[in-house]
This record gives sequence, C-alpha cells and structure tokens, in this order.
Amino acid sequence: MTWSILKANIDPNAFKTRPEFVEHIHAVWAAIPQEVIQRTVLTMHQRCLDVIKAKGQPTRW
Repeated sequence: MTWSILKANIDPNAFKTRPEFVEHIHAVWAAIPQEVIQRTVLTMHQRCLDVIKAKGQPTRW
C-alpha cells in the first residue's frame, strides 16, 4: 500500500534534477500517515503467507 501511495504521487518526469526527485520522494514518504504504515506492518505476515500460497503469483495485496 505504501508503495502505491508513492507511485501515485510521484511523476519522475516532473523533475529536472535527481536531488529534486529524491527530495520529493522524501516529502511524499513523510506525508504518509503513520496509521497506514502501521497497518502495512501488521498485515505483513498474512501478505507473506498469501504470496507463498499463490506461489509467487499476484495476491489481493
């Protein structure tokens, strides 16, 4: 989920320099609510089990 938030909020073509791009990534990352990160961490065990069960194929996550 956190990666999809980053992807949705970052257009790599919108930056002229790598430092601008990295700075924007840091700002977007810092703006992700802590609850979202905590929820991702708490569901990691189930996510891993689902990937194993799906033998590496896509899962609901």
